[in-house]
Amino acid sequence: MKFFLFYLFSFLFLNFTVNAADSCIDKVLENSKITNNENKDSIIKANKANLFFDTSVNMEGFINPSSSAYKLFVSELIKKTPLISNDQSFHTYFANINTVDVNDIGGVTTNKKFYQCPGKIESSKCSKIKTKLSSVLTAYDKLYKEDQLTIIITDLFLNVDELVGKNRKKISTPLSNAIKRGESIGIFGIESAYQAKIFGICTGNDEAERTTYDGATSRPFFVLLIGDKDVILNFKQIMDDQVIPVIGSEKVEFNLYTNDIIISPYLASSWPSSNFKLGNGVMRGDVLENERGDIVQFLVKNNNDPLGITIDLNKIKTPYTLPISDFSASTQTFIQMNDGGSCADQWYDTGNSNNVVYFNKEKENIVSFDLFNKKRQLQADDEGNFAIQFSRNFNYIMKINFEASTIAENSQNRWMEQPDWTFSCEEADKITDPKTGRVKFPVLNLKSFSELLNQIQKENFDTTTISQLNLAIHLSK
Repeated sequence: MKFFLFYLFSFLFLNFTVNAADSCIDKVLENSKITNNENKDSIIKANKANLFFDTSVNMEGFINPSSSAYKLFVSELIKKTPLISNDQSFHTYFANINTVDVNDIGGVTTNKKFYQCPGKIESSKCSKIKTKLSSVLTAYDKLYKEDQLTIIITDLFLNVDELVGKNRKKISTPLSNAIKRGESIGIFGIESAYQAKIFGICTGNDEAERTTYDGATSRPFFVLLIGDKDVILNFKQIMDDQVIPVIGSEKVEFNLYTNDIIISPYLASSWPSSNFKLGNGVMRGDVLENERGDIVQFLVKNNNDPLGITIDLNKIKTPYTLPISDFSASTQTFIQMNDGGSCADQWYDTGNSNNVVYFNKEKENIVSFDLFNKKRQLQADDEGNFAIQFSRNFNYIMKINFEASTIAENSQNRWMEQPDWTFSCEEADKITDPKTGRVKFPVLNLKSFSELLNQIQKENFDTTTISQLNLAIHLSK
């Protein structure tokens, strides 16, 4: 009986001690900077979708061929929009923005009447009027409501004066406001068969001899979506599954501009073991008394090599977004001073430092960091602070926050800036030459529009956490 009571007392005492130790570790780990996005409810439908169709003269050439990607995509867009929104409104924009009754929209977008010059405008002047993207974006910005999706169908044929000075702000301000509000901007570029004369090429520009061209057999059109990131990506998936295979994936490009750029960061036990490179003297092992899924544990011997940590951006980043850069890691470190007493007595907070985990390099979207690199510990940071010197024969808990602070400058892979997609007025005469001109006709000033989107993303991008890691480390002598 005495033996049983002694055993029971020992068991309860040990269990109490372990639980108390665990509760202190819980306290150390609380207030992590990010939570797992997988727990966030995914929104696949907007309350309302507002569609705007460019009906300028240059758009008619997309419906003249017997078969064109434009006719297919736009017809399916109207059918699929109810899958991503509870309600829809339809509008045309040319000289003005006009509402089209929902009951009258079916099939008309592929009919010539949809693109006819409004009766109040002389037909001879119709080709001289340019639709302005800024007019639709201004309307969107003024009428903004939460949980709505704006869809703009256009050829993005922008005059030079739309992308400079005050007019540039008319485009950039609504798009900047969208990013600031937490919305995202998606853009499809789709190559389509085309059959018509193209008007308004570098009008008023002395460098261009010709302002029209009738040798194009294909041109891109664009679908611009502004709204919740998940709704946009849901639409993209629907079109990828059901429409893009018919058009041909090689004819379709897509970009997404958003500050919600990390979709599934590595957190707690979600870190793959392959993301750790164990140098000599570094091994997996039990540091804490109880097994925990929210901490990765390592034993580190004296004269060890660094512990390498890698993050695969391809696996955690929102697809189709711009590359990020300027990586860093901040570490809040706790040293275990006692086995008992208050939690503050057990785990002493040594503070937050950028000189514990160091960014190493980024190659092909694999970002690498290292810890316990003796060479780096002898280097001061930009503010003259040296690395924390860790004492041996102690346990440590490290809460590491990995961050990216900017959008990368590299633009080599940005499709909108490639010669097949864009041209400027300086190149117009070569591209519109009746004998040697382009059959696959590019988009005037598309590169400038791309640069504008990149600038908007960069200016409105804040330092963001890309992953977070909790380590338990025992440094042996």
